[in-house]
Amino acid sequence: MSLLFFKKGAESLLEGRHLVKVQLSISHGHKDPRQRVMVYNEDKSLFFERIASDEIKQRMGGKLKKYFWAEVVEGNFKLTNRERTTQPKW
Repeated sequence: MSLLFFKKGAESLLEGRHLVKVQLSISHGHKDPRQRVMVYNEDKSLFFERIASDEIKQRMGGKLKKYFWAEVVEGNFKLTNRERTTQPKW
């Protein structure tokens, strides 16, 4: 079961497994009051910013950032339910 899924072109993503940080925005824009989420790996070779869904807000459990394992297969990005419990140094 995936937490997030983004379909992108295979040429723009690095195939394989990645540790990513999922970070919810603290503030919201005046023109668009919806909370946003950023998902990225350490060197930011994977980076997505989207409107935060109710599913992602629930999975974050009130925290602003968490780390998860993600997979890229044939250009499709999937954030898995496997959460990393220890915080890396980046």
